[in-house]
Amino acid sequence: MDKRYLWVCSLKLLSYTYFERKENFVMNEDIYDSWIMFMIDSGSFDYQIQEEVGTVEPGDILVCPPGITFRRKIGTPIALHFISFEIDEDLKLNQFKLPRFKTTLSDRLRLDSDINYLHNYQLTNDPKEYTQQQHMLNDIWQMLCNEWDKELHPNEYLYHTYSGDPLMNEAYEWLLNNAYSKFNLRELSDLVGLSPVQFSRRFKREFHMKPSEFVKRLRILKVARLLIDTNLTLEQIAERCGYENGFYLSRVFRGVMGISPSEYRVQNIV
Repeated sequence: MDKRYLWVCSLKLLSYTYFERKENFVMNEDIYDSWIMFMIDSGSFDYQIQEEVGTVEPGDILVCPPGITFRRKIGTPIALHFISFEIDEDLKLNQFKLPRFKTTLSDRLRLDSDINYLHNYQLTNDPKEYTQQQHMLNDIWQMLCNEWDKELHPNEYLYHTYSGDPLMNEAYEWLLNNAYSKFNLRELSDLVGLSPVQFSRRFKREFHMKPSEFVKRLRILKVARLLIDTNLTLEQIAERCGYENGFYLSRVFRGVMGISPSEYRVQNIV
């Protein structure tokens, strides 16, 4: 199914429980009758749902559909937000497939705000506060959909910074301003005080792509615009977009777009 359909789903909160300190799960595996969402403030736990295996840490959201075996083991004691919910009653569950079960959100500030509201209204019987909880749960769902959509349509999100990491936001802005000049990513990793490997991992954690991939996409988007908006030669375009020469640019462009720059220009000139 088209993952964009996930955007229109409406979640109904069934229950919300907060465990301030949980050292072990009562059962190492379980099968739930409803949809379950796990979020933690501290600690970590390992999980397996179908073929997906991983570790849940603060900033991650784990969603487990009903009727599926969920295996888990706490590594370090966790502060756990446990949410039970339903998705569109008229939706056939066998037609509903998540892109994955664990997702790391880029917008940690927004997530923390939503969790705070859920937590504040934990024991409420007030209809107004329950409505607020419903809203926060659905907002978290929209953030999940946003992350899934980024992976399906990455070029649409190149200029949107939702990171909760100020240092990586600075690096992101630096790349936006310098992507079309010739530079070595080592310069940027030194600038932010990290090793190249540390920088690459941290950047990918926040923006779901390596810095080199981000730069390549920025450059190819500019190349594509120049191809259809100007009469510049490929060598001239290469010079303006940070590539050594037109031959290398042509090879990179074909790898990303699937056609040569000349073919793209012919097909898209209006």
